[in-house]
Amino acid sequence: MQKLIIHNFGPLQNVELEVKDFMVFIGPQATGKSTVAKLVYYFKNLIPAMIYVFEKDYENYIKFNHEVKTQIKEYFKKVFGPIKYQSGMGYVSYIYDNDIEIKIEMLGARLNLEMSENLEKDIFKLYENYNKLSEEIHSYKNSIANDENISRAEYLFKYKPQDIIPLLSFPKNVSINGSLFLAEGRGYLNQLSSNIQDTLIQTIINTKGKHNFNYLGIDSHYNFKYFMNFLYNQKVPDNKILSYTLWEKYLKRVVKSKLVIEKDKMFLVTENTKIDVKYTSSGQRESIIIFYWLRFLLAANIDYYFTCIEEPEGHLYPTSQKDIIEAIVLSYNSMPNNQLIITTHSPYILTSLNNLLYAHKMAQSNPEATEKIISKELWLDVNRFAAYYMSDGKIEPIVDREDTHLIYAERLDDVSAQINETYYQLLDLES
Repeated sequence: MQKLIIHNFGPLQNVELEVKDFMVFIGPQATGKSTVAKLVYYFKNLIPAMIYVFEKDYENYIKFNHEVKTQIKEYFKKVFGPIKYQSGMGYVSYIYDNDIEIKIEMLGARLNLEMSENLEKDIFKLYENYNKLSEEIHSYKNSIANDENISRAEYLFKYKPQDIIPLLSFPKNVSINGSLFLAEGRGYLNQLSSNIQDTLIQTIINTKGKHNFNYLGIDSHYNFKYFMNFLYNQKVPDNKILSYTLWEKYLKRVVKSKLVIEKDKMFLVTENTKIDVKYTSSGQRESIIIFYWLRFLLAANIDYYFTCIEEPEGHLYPTSQKDIIEAIVLSYNSMPNNQLIITTHSPYILTSLNNLLYAHKMAQSNPEATEKIISKELWLDVNRFAAYYMSDGKIEPIVDREDTHLIYAERLDDVSAQINETYYQLLDLES
């Protein structure tokens, strides 16, 4: 069981939560939903930060150890910005299992990093293999046959993950297989200049051709057009045709067109129209990125892939919110160890997920009848799922794990209840 602990960081005061494979955070704006999502993302993506230690040369283990920890802290700053702007003193801690933990303390403008003993041993194992791997990298980069402009760390990701991963004690779902953080407001990406786009997307390729598209908004080597071209050109394998057919159905319902890329220009096309993406609706621009990322997950057959999607409901009508969340669950279910975080303001997202949880529950006793209502590719296992309501610096779990195994009914649409209460108060004035 993995656990995240937060004390006085951002808007969050004292928070402790179990990290599940599928997590949803709902609540008012500025309550810390993105903060929690970024923290989980950060702690699940430390291996690339640690491997960048191979970019330099070192005289001894002390300097090597210092550089590994510096890279981890620098990555934290990239994700969360200047620490000096964080209010107060606090810390965040991530427990990977009983013997593996990382804690970061905010001491004013300074970060203090603490590691469990096992991770300290891992750094030493990296150092023991540093010379051997560095020699291999040097030999490769000087090869006559090599025409790749590749850094040392990229070489390790691409050709030597099997030599790196066993040296580290992280569990399997903390790996370099890949991850993506789709921040809210993603629809504006296609309107930016290429220079700005180049700061938005990073990719690292390992031996199996997998891509680790990191946090949209931090480091990058590739622009938005490269990103969309890559997703657009993925071939869906034969064993995923049924899921792909469902994906196409949801794409037509939500985006109401399909993506076409011609000479580095992106268009949304129907039978009668062909419109440059930048002139389409906000809802289409927001959701097209999500849909083609989901298509990549269907096509890639990559295990232990981690995705975070902020506000998938952006600019969408409620029925389209239902469709996009079902498309997301479809891709999440496509591989048994995929991981996903969603942040949302929408009760329709919760209600849609609750139906999929209910379908999984009813399928245990009546699968055939359940599948006539909801496709089995969409059934959502509550044992891998968690939902939280966030407000006033606190996090409240909202899944009833003892009785219904569904999201608490009063949390599905408490805003409507408040609005209805006001309506009935006004109605009473009529009588």
